Amino acid sequence: MLKSRRKVMQHGGSAVISIPGILERAEVGSDATMAADRVMLVDPRGIINESDLLEFLEAEIEPKLWVWIAKKARASR
Repeated sequence: MLKSRRKVMQHGGSAVISIPGILERAEVGSDATMAADRVMLVDPRGIINESDLLEFLEAEIEPKLWVWIAKKARASR
């Protein structure tokens, strides 16, 4: 598992985030798939279909993440 704060950079007309160098070459493919809204989910090997990533992000991660953040905020008051 890896956690990292990455700087958003400009590349042509796009904003880009680099893949951390700590990932082994075997963990990074020539293409990556991603799904994003307020949170980004990336498969750096490009094995998981982007539609499946988006479905998982919308169904499993997004709803639970915002409930968890709200609970954390209430607990810190």
